[in-house]
Amino acid sequence: MILSLPTLPAVDRVTQVMLNVKLPVFLIRFDRIHPEISGNKSFKLAEWIKLGQARGIQHIITFGGPYSNHLLATASACEVLGWKATGIVRGADPLHQTPTLQRCSEMGMHLLRVDATTYRHWQANTDLIPDAADAIIIPEGGYHPLGAQGAQSMTSWIPDSCTHILVAAGTLTTLAGIWTSAKPHQTVMGIPVLKGMNDHRERLSYLLGDQRPAARFVWMDGFHQGGYAKYTPELLQSMNRLYEQHSVKTDFVYTGKLWYALTQLAEQQYFPPDAQIAFVHSGGLSGNAGLPAGTLEF
Repeated sequence: MILSLPTLPAVDRVTQVMLNVKLPVFLIRFDRIHPEISGNKSFKLAEWIKLGQARGIQHIITFGGPYSNHLLATASACEVLGWKATGIVRGADPLHQTPTLQRCSEMGMHLLRVDATTYRHWQANTDLIPDAADAIIIPEGGYHPLGAQGAQSMTSWIPDSCTHILVAAGTLTTLAGIWTSAKPHQTVMGIPVLKGMNDHRERLSYLLGDQRPAARFVWMDGFHQGGYAKYTPELLQSMNRLYEQHSVKTDFVYTGKLWYALTQLAEQQYFPPDAQIAFVHSGGLSGNAGLPAGTLEF
């Protein structure tokens, strides 16, 4: 890979488990790629790094909140590459130093903490950002067709036998890439982690451009647990049960909700009896630091 990250043997990429309803599930372990450039992040960053290399630019500026896995991955990638990194952080309180931001600082990322109004203004007018002229500027969460293009290679980890591919949907960048490269016999299922995410068609249209995926697509709302970074006791119980049974850690923002959705759909017999499910573990556990101590068993 472009970041010279370790290549996992096939046995570590996919773990097969059985749900209580005897449904085979392949856990696609992108979380094992790297401790900080985790899951889908290295894929979404790859094309941006190629762009920087082609232009001779070694500075990335990007956006994120105080618990952003995207900021963390970008900081780590730039440290690996020897590049300069700047993170524009939503929330101007300098005392709100989360473990995520602390780690970004340790890896050399320069953090610009701004209020919500400035954050939105700079997103819409990137020329106002300091040093923007000499940097590659990546939108929040990597939301851009280049990010989706990088995510297309993620399907090379997914067994062809899988009939359904479940992906947590935030910006939809990873979802768009996987849908584009999935096989015609596969169904890609987007599970939104935000409440009232009714613009998914417009987002996918932007990310895909003129590409027309061959795979079927299904949007499955109703598993967001109240909204972004919201959670319920049932969600946390589901995450702990997965860890107890299979030693797999998830986060309550993305992959925990995805796992909960999968188990609920399986219990409702949504999937046909011959289905084989690919659960895309997109990594990123840093958000769990926002939970009360002892909430999770890992």
